[in-house]
Amino acid sequence: MTRILLAALLTLAAAPALAQQACTVDGDPYDLDDAGVAALYGCMGDRMVEAYAKEGDATAAAYRGWTATATRPAVAGPHGERFLYTFVNDVAAERYTAFEQGDFEMPTGSVLAKESMAVREGEARVGPRGAGDHQSAEGRGYGMAGR
Repeated sequence: MTRILLAALLTLAAAPALAQQACTVDGDPYDLDDAGVAALYGCMGDRMVEAYAKEGDATAAAYRGWTATATRPAVAGPHGERFLYTFVNDVAAERYTAFEQGDFEMPTGSVLAKESMAVREGEARVGPRGAGDHQSAEGRGYGMAGR
């Protein structure tokens, strides 16, 4: 009886860890090919949405239905060693996806949502959320801090 109870307690204690296994990367994560990045994003995608939505913000609950500005997450130099995947609302979509160089203005009401994930010691983690990032007029964003 004691062994069964102990086994049951160990199983229950391990259940949360089993429910969400770690997303791991062997080697340098920034050398991943397209398939490797897709696999990493497949593992982390829902975790990012869940983490950002925990704060109850309407943008965090809606951004996945917006326009993705790339075909997959990518490492962006100015943002450090993080994978970013940017989404834009309908107001911002045409202007942001024009990929203009230099100074330009986004339309009032533009909102960017930047998913962010980093790999530390072989394990992927949800990157920071930064409300107010990349503001343009009334816009707010999620993801990497900085401009």
